[in-house]
Amino acid sequence: MKKLLLSTLGIFLSPFLFSQILTVNSGSSVSIASGSSVSLGGLEIAPADTYVISGANDVSRSATAAIADSNSSVSRVYSSSALLSDFTGTLTFSYLEGELNDIAEGSLVLEIQADDDSDSEINPAANEVCDNIDNNCNTEIDEGVKNTYYQDVDGDGFGLNGIDPVMTCSPPDGYVSNNQDCDDFDSAVYPGAPELSDGIDNDCDGQIDEQNEQTLVSGHEDSSTFPSEHSPDYSTVISHVNEVSQLLTPNTKITKLIIHPNESKNNVKVIPFLTDENFNVVALGEEYYFDAIEGESHEIIFNTELTSTSSFYIGCYENVFTKHKSSSCNGKYKWESGEPAIGLTINNGTSTNSNCRSTQAYGY
Repeated sequence: MKKLLLSTLGIFLSPFLFSQILTVNSGSSVSIASGSSVSLGGLEIAPADTYVISGANDVSRSATAAIADSNSSVSRVYSSSALLSDFTGTLTFSYLEGELNDIAEGSLVLEIQADDDSDSEINPAANEVCDNIDNNCNTEIDEGVKNTYYQDVDGDGFGLNGIDPVMTCSPPDGYVSNNQDCDDFDSAVYPGAPELSDGIDNDCDGQIDEQNEQTLVSGHEDSSTFPSEHSPDYSTVISHVNEVSQLLTPNTKITKLIIHPNESKNNVKVIPFLTDENFNVVALGEEYYFDAIEGESHEIIFNTELTSTSSFYIGCYENVFTKHKSSSCNGKYKWESGEPAIGLTINNGTSTNSNCRSTQAYGY
């Protein structure tokens, strides 16, 4: 293969050579440093001032063929150890006619990889880092170093496995670096979340309501057998069972109530609440409704656990007749007519061990 003798005034071609010409305008620059490359054939550089690049200017075949017009041609890589800057003139690559393999000359493109010599961190020997820059001058940006981010729909800091991730340097808004959420539409469900007694795997460990073994924390074991009844529309607090105080330790979690109706009634209203050790109401639970059937116990599982950081009693309001035991019963309770309210003191109560309320509270 012959080399072309080029100048800014003209290009002299052999009958057996084809050329593609790239003109670099005055004031522009092309940088070709050691390790940089120009694809598709031998390269001749003709600066306006007859500047000649020196260095390793061998032309060799590359392993990958160039594609144009659906055909493959021989691909070459030009490498030079010299640096060309502030170049004005013409760049020409040349190739033999037989190497075209029926590719139209107009389909060929001259590709020049310009090395940014203004940044010492950008060079062919540099390590690629995730910064949206081609650090190692191989024409690829952030290859092999991008991070994987997952959409976090519910904003709890955990992404969901199965939602397509994105590959980028930093997380877009609404994305996180993990895919450990087991329900990305409930912000109360994520790895390490408090496990609630709600029939849901809150902490994403594959188990439901584990570790929270619920026990009777306030009330009588034999409530379902009580023979008499207590009037509706009272807020009551069980203070003692078998002479044992029902004052609960701080952070005890109340998860459910069991109501023992003594009449059938639709749309029964229940309001759980907490008092301090002086029976002042300090917290109200959610309102719950159910259809009562006389003689059938009804379980109310809380949507949200009730607890306090101080010692507390658990109380309950029901607007339905409930089972009761008013004699030969070793218990105490206090009451107020009507619904509970924050700051209300539950004042009325027995001072002897003779009255037992049937409502039971469970927790852990």
